[in-house]
Order: sequence, then structure tokens, then C-alpha cells
Amino acid sequence: MKAFINKHQMLSICIASFLLSAIVVLLSCSLASFIYPHIGMQPYYNDPSTFVIMGKEMMTGKTPYIEIFDHKGLYIFYVTALYAYLGKFGVFLVMSLMMTISLIFLILTLRELKYSWRLTLVGLLFFVSLYVFFAQFPGDADLVVSSGMVMFYFYVKGYKNEKDIFYLLACLLAGVSAGIALNIRPSDAMLGYAFMIFYIVKRIKEKKIAIMFRDAGLCIAALFITCAPAYIHAYVGGFLNEMVDAVFLSNFKYLGSASDKSITLVWLSRLIVTAIFTSLFLLWFFKRKEYKFEESLFLLVMITILFMIQFTIALFAHYLISVSGFIALALVITVNKYHLLDEEKKTSKPITYAMICMFGLALLFNPMLYLTHYQVDKGDIAYMKASISEEDRKDKTLLFSVYPGLYLNTGVDIIYPDFNAQTYHMKLSDSFTMDRLADFVRSDNVKFFVTRKNGIEMAQALFGHENYVEIPNNTNLPTTIIIYQHVI
Repeated sequence: MKAFINKHQMLSICIASFLLSAIVVLLSCSLASFIYPHIGMQPYYNDPSTFVIMGKEMMTGKTPYIEIFDHKGLYIFYVTALYAYLGKFGVFLVMSLMMTISLIFLILTLRELKYSWRLTLVGLLFFVSLYVFFAQFPGDADLVVSSGMVMFYFYVKGYKNEKDIFYLLACLLAGVSAGIALNIRPSDAMLGYAFMIFYIVKRIKEKKIAIMFRDAGLCIAALFITCAPAYIHAYVGGFLNEMVDAVFLSNFKYLGSASDKSITLVWLSRLIVTAIFTSLFLLWFFKRKEYKFEESLFLLVMITILFMIQFTIALFAHYLISVSGFIALALVITVNKYHLLDEEKKTSKPITYAMICMFGLALLFNPMLYLTHYQVDKGDIAYMKASISEEDRKDKTLLFSVYPGLYLNTGVDIIYPDFNAQTYHMKLSDSFTMDRLADFVRSDNVKFFVTRKNGIEMAQALFGHENYVEIPNNTNLPTTIIIYQHVI
């Protein structure tokens, strides 16, 4: 085995990366895994369920951002529309290949920097752990991270070899990566932005201004070309203005309010981010003479951008998926700079064991969520199937303020345009009013109205006491929802 690996290093990297990716996908994504036969999608993840719902609805001919709504860009719905028709094995292959690309290019990046195999393995395990904790499967990570990691590699290769061609390729890929991200979730483009800052400052220092403008121009051209299919589709389909408003203009309302600021977890994550990046900054400041210019620039750009993103958007893990490779490289640079994995250091074994434990916990993360939420949600699923016929679930049932996984697990199709499958993904604008939704709920379009128990007061305000009666839960299973039937 060792002789084969030494003789065929690239092949070995590819095989190992695919096997690791396959394990992660099988454990982390029920849509792609035979391990989870009971559900088509995680009912506990709102965003991925919504992506699949939007993709399927778009394939039936509904107009994005008008008849169906979400704040994400079109590309995520192209992919999940494909997922909806590929079946588990097809989705498994696509997701595994996407993650394999990310892992291969991370390994190649660390090898380009001449790091030891041991340090490379620690960096790899850290990256995979972040990927699993940060990602929502399937989601934007499938596209954004893989394209970003290829860009990542060519920047480092350009830095190590001092060849303009590698920087040129990296800038092109930065445009592609940002173009994909801007048509999925704009904040995910920050990896491309960060490296462009790195590149521009470095070129100015080298006094290669003409080359910098050339590569920046190519980056912008690549970005526009990558974005073009979404905008052509939107223009031809007559929803260009609505798409721009949903993905860009309305998204500004997320700033500082994507999560309830009173939630302890949000503030805890802010504290953690502050502690980590303040520590990195202080470590760099007091040891800065030991860092090369590029290492200092890399760390400072990362600290500044991630810190700003954390406090602007107010979410931690989910919004850092696109820079997981960025964070992993920062860790590896720091560990290598202070020789923390050298055999004679007391820190070597603790860091290695800590990384292995983190990796193990990451692999268990999604299965634990699945087991927990499946036990909770099976009562909801049974209650709906016992109370509403399959035909009515498809054509006459509206879910309000519930996890959108129920759409996929019970066959509900009806979607209110401004409401979609997530109440907190309404248009976030004054144009959405409770009156409009109330008119829809009280119409003949809705025969059954499903809401969570904590949303009863709002639900009754929507349909009025005289219009609906509660259907009792006779399944003997605990449930978090209440089903109302239209009686007029």
C-alpha cells in the first residue's frame, strides 16, 4: 500500500478524497443517502428543504420570485431541481464529486506550501469538520466551496512559483466563484473578495499595476459571464426586477437581523468569533517579524472580513461555509509557524487528538440531528396523513410556520407566492401584508391549514374563528402541529 501511494500520489489523493467525501455525504445528507430511507430531505433543515421545493416548483412551470419566492439566487434552484429528479444515487454522486474537488485542491494547496503530511492531515480533518458543521446539505456549499477551493490553490501556486499565469487563472476563478455565489447567496462570495484584496495589495507592493488591472478586468469579465445565464433566464422569463429585489435589495434587510439578537447562541457565537480572531490578531501583532508579507496579509484580510461578516449578518456557522478553507489554512499557517506539531513539542499529541475528536463529532453531527428530529417529526407526519387525504395534501393544504421538510415528507404542494415554505423567508418588505395572506387562506384554494402550536394566535388571526375547525390528533403520537379544516 505504501509503495503504491508513493508511486501514485495524485491518484491516491483523488481516491482518498472521494472516499472521505462519500462517507461525509452518506452521513450528512438524507437526500443522497440510503442510510436514511424514511425521508426525502432533512425535516430539521429549513433552507435545503426549501431549495428542493423551489427547484421542483420551478420545473413545473411556476415563475421564480413571483409565483414562488425565496431570497436565494437562481443557481441553487437549478441544482436542486436536478437533484429532485436524479434520485438518491445521482445526488450522492454529484455531491460527493463536488466535495472531492474541494478536498483534492485543499491537499494540493497544503502540499504546494511544503507542509508535512501530518500537518496536511490535520488541516484536512479541520476543513472537513468545518464543512460538515457549517454546511446545510444539499445547499450552496456544493457549488461555492468547490469553485473557491480551486481558486484558492492557484493563488497559492502563483505565490509559491512567482508565475503570473497562476495568478491570472486564480483571478479568473475568483470571478467564477463570486459569480456563482452572487446567484446563490451574495455573502458566500466573500472568499473571492478576500483573495482579490490579497492579490491587489500584493501587486501594488510589487509595482505590477498593469498586470493587476489586467487580471482584475478578467476577474470581472468572468464574474459577468458566470452570472449571465441567471439574468438571461430572468429577463426572458419576465422576473428580472423581482429577482434583483429578492436576491440583492431585500437581502439588505438581513443585515444585523438574520437571527434574533436575543438568542444566546448568536451572542455566544459572536463571543467565540471575537476571541478566536482577537487571539490571532494579537499573536500576529507580537510575532509579526516572524511572518512573511504574504502570511501577514492573508491573516489580516481573513480576520477583518470574517469579523465584519459575523457582526453584520449576525449568524455564525452557516454563513462561514464559503471560507472554511480560508480558516483551515489560517490554522495550518499558525501551527506550522510555531512548530506546534513537531514531535518534541508537548502540543503535538493534544492538537492531533483534538482534531481527530472534532472530526468524529462532525461525522456524528447530522446523524444525531436526524435521529432526534425524525422522532419528533414522525408524529407530525402521521397526524397529517391520518387527517388529510393524499389528494387534498397535494392541492388544498397550506403549511404555515412549520419546517418545510413536511412539504417533502407529506406531499404538500400548495405554496403562497410571498410566503414560500418558510415564514421567515417572506419578502421582508412592506408589500407583504397579513391581509393578503388572510385573503388567500380564506379562499377556496385552502381547505386545510397547518401551523405549529406556537403559531396558533397568528393562524387564527389569518383565517378567523368562524372559518376553520381544529382536527383532533388521534394518532397517539406527540405532535408539534395543529391542523384546521375549512368548514365554510
